[in-house]
Amino acid sequence: MGLNSRALDLTDLNNLEYKEKLDFLIGRNSPAEDELKGIAHKIVDTYLTVIQLITQYNEPSLVPDMNVNLSDCCEFDNSLHKYYSNLNPIEYDCARMIDELGYD
Repeated sequence: MGLNSRALDLTDLNNLEYKEKLDFLIGRNSPAEDELKGIAHKIVDTYLTVIQLITQYNEPSLVPDMNVNLSDCCEFDNSLHKYYSNLNPIEYDCARMIDELGYD
């Protein structure tokens, strides 16, 4: 399947044609929202069809150590590092939820 030469044009708001078309507010549940959702789905489908993820298991990259404030740190069971510090509340909540998934 060939990639349409204009598939990524919608992401270029310097393109005058799209700048004029997209220079307005879009109401929820409007025909414009439906159209943009359809375009977004096509972009994702194209990406998933065209892009290949390449991994190398024979040459892993080592994760370096990091500085941790041990007097104010959080311990995790399923993470790259055993302890993390200086996490903001959102980072802490996300890290805790990921850790609870149990993936090592």
